[in-house]
Amino acid sequence: MFSSITLIELNGSMWSTFILKDITHKVNITHPGIGNSETLEYALVEVEEENKETYFYMDVESVVCGSKECRVDIVRLFWDELGQFLKLEMQNDAELEKNEGILFTSDDYLKLDNILKDVNSPLQNFYKDELVNNSHANAADAYSGATVVIDNNAIVEGAVWTCYTLWHWANGDVVKHIINISAKKYTKEKILELLMSSAVEYRTFALEQCIKNKWLDTKTINAVINLPFNSKKEIQSVLLYIENINVNHYYVSINKLYNIYNNDEKVLLLNALLNTKQPLSQSFLERFSTHLLKEEAYQNIDLILRLFSRKKTHSLQIHSNVLRLLENKDFLISRNAYYFLKNQNLDANSIMKMTQYEEKHKSKI
Repeated sequence: MFSSITLIELNGSMWSTFILKDITHKVNITHPGIGNSETLEYALVEVEEENKETYFYMDVESVVCGSKECRVDIVRLFWDELGQFLKLEMQNDAELEKNEGILFTSDDYLKLDNILKDVNSPLQNFYKDELVNNSHANAADAYSGATVVIDNNAIVEGAVWTCYTLWHWANGDVVKHIINISAKKYTKEKILELLMSSAVEYRTFALEQCIKNKWLDTKTINAVINLPFNSKKEIQSVLLYIENINVNHYYVSINKLYNIYNNDEKVLLLNALLNTKQPLSQSFLERFSTHLLKEEAYQNIDLILRLFSRKKTHSLQIHSNVLRLLENKDFLISRNAYYFLKNQNLDANSIMKMTQYEEKHKSKI
């Protein structure tokens, strides 16, 4: 359904026009409080205001699980165009209730707002039957006798079912629908521009569209690789994206990213390399082994050596670079290199260096 309303406002001696449009999208939603297999149709309303950002809202039930003692109110939830929860509004002057009919306080509403904006809330890890232990009494919504099995920071005390219900409305299926609706409005050129946005939310959105649409051309690859990332999710998306690009671009991208990543980010990259379906040629692995000469973190070196072991490469260049690690001041690193080389077919010079290392550290290896 589409409707358009024009409001005329008197602004001093000037008349100004404010145009509002709303488009109703019928969307199918599942909610774990109702059942993971049951799909219900809801009206998701998209609102476009002149010179303002688009937003969405949907009217939902405040409680869809718990017992019949839980009072159900209609709540209006709002999201931005990327599916990020914005706010909650009560309808018809209703008030949310906690157990025993106690109304939410202003602090409760503030805490609920923070809960709904936490996309990493532990509420996502629970089935409804796991949230409350009702074995001690006939309890509902954390009534007396029920034991709440989740951290109190993740809920408003006395309103576990309400928090659980609303969090899954705010962060569940509807987010995918909003992103899909919004994505259709953007051209590819605009999405590539969003990759350079200062807002991580828009960069993440743009990355997801590049992956979804399988844009694997050189321009897009360069835009993704030069992404001004600052979050783990973005890095994981970049690594997921390059998993599908041309193998030569993949080699270049991996080396470039490794040179600019910090230690934690390198761990993500190396684990992606260990599990990649891209063919890793010996020449690529030989070039990549040069990173060992500058690497200081034990975990990163260990992952690189595991990569070489998994690929069963027998390269004199790789052996030469790993042999340099026998001189590392960190004994754990040098010993790791030693055990890797023990399983390799080494030349006479390398065997001599291994023997010298064994003599020097025979009490430790």
